Amino acid sequence: QKTKFETYWTACSDRMYSLEPRQRQLGLGKEHGVTTYFSANCEEADSQLSTQFLNSQGLSPYNTRLFKTADKTYVVKVASSDKKKSDPIEMDGNTFQLEYGDYSPLMKRIADNLKLAADNAADATQKSMLLEYCKSFTQGSIHAHKEGSRYWIRDVGPTVESYIGFIESYRDPAGLRGEWEGFVACVNKEVSMKFQTLVDKAPDFLELMPWSAEFEKATFQRPDFTSLEVLAFGSSGKNYDDIRQNEGFKNVSLGNVLQASYGAGDKPVTFI
Repeated sequence: QKTKFETYWTACSDRMYSLEPRQRQLGLGKEHGVTTYFSANCEEADSQLSTQFLNSQGLSPYNTRLFKTADKTYVVKVASSDKKKSDPIEMDGNTFQLEYGDYSPLMKRIADNLKLAADNAADATQKSMLLEYCKSFTQGSIHAHKEGSRYWIRDVGPTVESYIGFIESYRDPAGLRGEWEGFVACVNKEVSMKFQTLVDKAPDFLELMPWSAEFEKATFQRPDFTSLEVLAFGSSGKNYDDIRQNEGFKNVSLGNVLQASYGAGDKPVTFI
């Protein structure tokens, strides 16, 4: 009888070592690579259509996947614990349907545990942040996640720092859909004090940059800049561009991750 490891290995090992052109790299379409953000029959034109559709519905692609079920017929799967389907929606001769409940069992576990975390939050800001994340992962709402992010940037100087959600979009060939990520970390207060000195002097440093003032914001918004010792790590946090520009942002340095990556070898640290 096969062990669980052997079962999983049998299912994935051929693809892991495959040198077939499409299976060697991430990409969209049969000529470019493989991705699980789109069904295997999707091409660049399908991606562009789905972007137009989501924009027309006022929805973000961050927590979605696209499946082409027939010619000019698409299902947009939205990650959420709640399950529901929209009526078919017509757009320029194409038919789209929204299907909530992608990864539902996992999203429910996450939302349930965020509720428990909210009951033990350090203050009202953290509690509101966690409850907005919970709403996002329950309903599939990116708007709720952005609201949670607004509370996140207001949570200045916490002892325990965290972030979670569909974050960086590097692995989506279209550069729009987020990868599930998150971290929990404790703050290194001694190093963070040094970073705060850097933030305090930032307006002086900005004057030394090799570009004119019109390329900077009229008023410099001081971020919270902390050094973190990561306890559990899925990846880094996200600052939404509109929130960053209009309301503020956070900078975090994952100290023990940097030390593990660069401290043991000869690789230079090319960023703070």
